[in-house]
Amino acid sequence: MRFVALLCFLALGLDAQSISYNWSRKIDLAKEMLRKVKLEHSNKAVTYTQKIIIPKPRGKSKALPRRQASKPKSRTIIRKRTDYAWKEAALVVMDTDNGNLEIVKIKKAGKKLQNNNPKFKISLEARPSGLTWNGKNTPFSVANPDSTFAVVANKWLERLANGKTKEHIYSPYSARLHEQELVEIGNKHIDDDIYWAMSQLTRRGIGSPIFPNVNIADVVPRRYLKNIVLTEQTDPQELYAFLAGTLEFDPFDRVKVIIGANGEDAYATTTSDAAALGWAQFTKPTWDLMIREFSDAKLPNFKTGAPDHIYALQATALLYNYNLNKLVDALGRKILDDPNLKLYMAAAHNCGINRVISALQNPGKDWRVALRKLGKTDETILFLEKIDYLRQSETSKQ
Repeated sequence: MRFVALLCFLALGLDAQSISYNWSRKIDLAKEMLRKVKLEHSNKAVTYTQKIIIPKPRGKSKALPRRQASKPKSRTIIRKRTDYAWKEAALVVMDTDNGNLEIVKIKKAGKKLQNNNPKFKISLEARPSGLTWNGKNTPFSVANPDSTFAVVANKWLERLANGKTKEHIYSPYSARLHEQELVEIGNKHIDDDIYWAMSQLTRRGIGSPIFPNVNIADVVPRRYLKNIVLTEQTDPQELYAFLAGTLEFDPFDRVKVIIGANGEDAYATTTSDAAALGWAQFTKPTWDLMIREFSDAKLPNFKTGAPDHIYALQATALLYNYNLNKLVDALGRKILDDPNLKLYMAAAHNCGINRVISALQNPGKDWRVALRKLGKTDETILFLEKIDYLRQSETSKQ
């Protein structure tokens, strides 16, 4: 407790003398303050539901210029969540005017938030999808005393399937945390991880199955790898809201903020309804396939590798090579000159190469229309919408 008290004194004392501060340093200090905080929870568990709105593709627009002719509909997913009947969470609230930090406890009771601190009014920040509670990355806002306060870190209790408790210390995203400093740190983190991931593959000397005498790491475009992790972690609802002008910040920069604030911990435990894991969202069968097909890459097992940023990027590069080989086998080497090749590879990362090949073998039809009609590809069509936006953004900056 003395160590925590000393950190609080430093945060409240020294920083009060200077308005200038470093967001990354403050987040690190906030996380350190939370390490010895004790949290309570009930023994009883409850199950509640959450509604998530899955949007339809936008259709023709300046931002997303080329769309399929089919008319998909938006849909709603009902997710069941089991949690403690009540549990405490500890938040570190920062006064963004001077950098002062303070610990505030709240209580989560099912879907309800109980805030008993008279100084701060903590609430849940709304998201376009309708999602509210989102585990350790639940977005909080501080409405009182004024808007200069932000939640910069929290300590969160996760109830595991076996009934045990896991503690997380994390920096949850909120609009008030969306600072350019963190965007730039997150962007550099992605670029650095891509560099190291591909460097390791290069040193292992794995040859390309498509191009003789070419290392497998040199086949996959680095920008492709970056777009995959950004796209996997960006909600299409938030992209559409941003394009419509109802969301202030670019949602792809939202991903960079989370990475900038949490480093290697960002998205490490993110799972989808299809049991995909990590920032590149691999499923266990696909991960195990990469281990079998590319044994020289020395990927670890799924539980160890998928949450790890470096290994996940390596697996993404391996999957790109695997899918490209399958595509050439099916359609011939002329496909390598197709201007949409990167889009085919992105779609294959999301829904599998066999569906993409089937869509491309359907003569006379837009391949996206054919892909949608194969079924179980709604998520992939939305995935491509996000890739379209990133590719257009890259072109506009050139």
